[in-house]
Amino acid sequence: MSSVENPTLTTEATEEDTMLQYYSNIAHHFAIVVFPLVFFVGVIGNVLSFIVLQSRYYRGTGTGFLLSALAVLDTLNLLTGLLRRWIGYITDWQYDVRHLNQIACQIHVYLTYLGHSASPWTLILFTVERMLAVYVPFRFRQLCSLKRVCVVWCVVMVCLCVFYSQVFVIVSLASSEDLESDTDRCEILPRYSGERYEDTLDWIDSVIAFFIPWITMAVGNCLIVYRLRRGSSKRLSVVANCKVRPRKQQRAVTAMLLSVNVLFLLSTGPVFLYFSIDAFLPSNTPTQRARLLLVTVTLLTLYYLNSSLNFLLYCLSARRFREAMASVLCRLEMAPGATKPGVAVISRPPVPSIGTQQEPENTARYVTRL
Repeated sequence: MSSVENPTLTTEATEEDTMLQYYSNIAHHFAIVVFPLVFFVGVIGNVLSFIVLQSRYYRGTGTGFLLSALAVLDTLNLLTGLLRRWIGYITDWQYDVRHLNQIACQIHVYLTYLGHSASPWTLILFTVERMLAVYVPFRFRQLCSLKRVCVVWCVVMVCLCVFYSQVFVIVSLASSEDLESDTDRCEILPRYSGERYEDTLDWIDSVIAFFIPWITMAVGNCLIVYRLRRGSSKRLSVVANCKVRPRKQQRAVTAMLLSVNVLFLLSTGPVFLYFSIDAFLPSNTPTQRARLLLVTVTLLTLYYLNSSLNFLLYCLSARRFREAMASVLCRLEMAPGATKPGVAVISRPPVPSIGTQQEPENTARYVTRL
């Protein structure tokens, strides 16, 4: 009777359902197609990067150590974040590793937090290292020795591990009876949810994982570019006495830094901005919520590109990395006497460089986005 008396309401409801289904299908198919592409490109690229960075071109240097650590952390970020979401969309969220048991719930949330924070802080250390190489080249070898870089990186990682260990206290697997649902779910404990603790943790995590790295890399890149363009005659003369070619070698490694930093700034900036204002975006109707879902999936893809494209950027920006990759792939680093009969192999010495030492069911609202 009501449908006859109010045909407009029926028409509007039908349009809402149609639009909801339309945007939901787009987000679903987009995730199923794009997520695995980003995942496999990232994992394969990070593995290749790690292998190349163990070659004699980078072995024993702070740069090689930091970039190797970055490859491992980016892979961790893809495994804990993107892979889980891809499987979730494939199974229509009938399977979620976080909901298996208490251990899986807490460890996965912990690694998710740790992975998306440790990677930017490794880039911060890489930025600081390059700034020292540009501004104080005569002390760079002493300040950024491999031992000191390893110690500083380990201290930063320990601090992050300790800070995020609170996950083991505030997150737990809630039973289906308590949630009045069909399955157990990984949730924040009720006494820690809400503005008093959860929102505060979200903002602190945003500052650690996005705001501080974003500002540091943006400022650091500008200072590095300014210094290189200025071309201080004093720096050139001092490094020339060390019998190295500063501009060529500094630009080679600095180009790698600038490329990965620019990727980080472009991929994480929109994500951080969106999740900072998402509470103020309209989401009253099913259509509005479906549109926000599509935007979220798109921005998540952009975010995970930050962990997937470093290998391609290294190949495009650094000739030295391409030479190291060719050396690894072609097996040019052969021991003396291991050459084939009748074939003379001239091993090329390493190029000297400055400082070379020979959606739905997540825990916290912020974790939901990762």
